[in-house]
Amino acid sequence: MKGFLYGLGAAIAGAILMAVVTLVTGFQIALVAIAVGYMVGTAFKKGTSGLGGRRCQILAVALTYFAITTSFLPLLVKSADDARKSGKASPQRGNTSTVVQASEAPQPPAPQPTAGRAALAVLILIGVGLISPFLMLTAGIGGILNALIIFFGIARAWRLTAADPRVVIGPFEQ
Repeated sequence: MKGFLYGLGAAIAGAILMAVVTLVTGFQIALVAIAVGYMVGTAFKKGTSGLGGRRCQILAVALTYFAITTSFLPLLVKSADDARKSGKASPQRGNTSTVVQASEAPQPPAPQPTAGRAALAVLILIGVGLISPFLMLTAGIGGILNALIIFFGIARAWRLTAADPRVVIGPFEQ
């Protein structure tokens, strides 16, 4: 459990790091995904006092995948916000009589935000983030490169949390 909590902290930090780098540069950099896998794997190993094994590997891979895929969420929110802003600006460019007529039409009241709706929106965003690599595969070579970036990060976490292959067979009597 301690290893999972350490790995979760590293996954959150890695997701933030990857999101910031992606927002600033506009690119998903494979080295950052590998760094996220390294962070999660190292934190997991530290939390388990150096122990590893299949359970640790599976949890570290899941945390790394979660960190990398949820780092896409700020880009998704930013692009949706940009689309919303451009959608608002488009009627003003057209005929002014259309804008007046549209503004005179009765608008239904906007739904009031509640904690339940906010939680549902966050869960939907996380779900979209988790399936986004599979959705991106249809984008051609960019989607394949994205899948490889995720794979490199996951592979690093897998290797770091592997069980120690050394076997102690002693002490021997002399």
